[in-house]
Amino acid sequence: MAGAQGRKSRVIDYGLAMRRLTLVALLVIGVSVASVAPAGAKKSTACAYLTKQQVSKILGYKVVKTAITTDKASGAEQCEYRTGYFQKDRFKQLDAPYKMKVTTQPLLEKVTKDLATAESDPDSDPVTSLGVRAFYTGGDDLIAVVGDLVLQVEVTNVQWSGNERDTLIRNPELEAMKVLVPLFQSVPTQK
Repeated sequence: MAGAQGRKSRVIDYGLAMRRLTLVALLVIGVSVASVAPAGAKKSTACAYLTKQQVSKILGYKVVKTAITTDKASGAEQCEYRTGYFQKDRFKQLDAPYKMKVTTQPLLEKVTKDLATAESDPDSDPVTSLGVRAFYTGGDDLIAVVGDLVLQVEVTNVQWSGNERDTLIRNPELEAMKVLVPLFQSVPTQK
């Protein structure tokens, strides 16, 4: 997609996000992320790893609300950081503010296979600067594998053209992941 012309929009509703999470989901029932927390974490939810203030700084707009979603069947946990910024009127009409989602999920066999498929997609881009296995998916989500955990950062509800994709989506995802990866590198693997 490098050099793509025209305008692109990235509006993702919760249902679509959960279907896309299938890439890093579909795990054994009963696996829990709660036991996988970085050293020093006060509570073990996906919203505990980045503060509203950190994400506000990364996105350039104040985060006004967070929401946690847990999928007990897959072990996935997602924190949504919603800003009060609506880039376009249509986003406001949809109640779709500029936001970041951070997902944590145990890495099991099915997820490993799904990640290999996504990573081999011609539209995926490797990210070597994190020092772990990491790549942007064809849909511009940033995925990193740290030990036996998959981290996913996704910025949504933004329209971009030309190089704005990096400024509005990819750079914020990378900045968030630069905070998250070191937190989880200190967690012992559970194999």
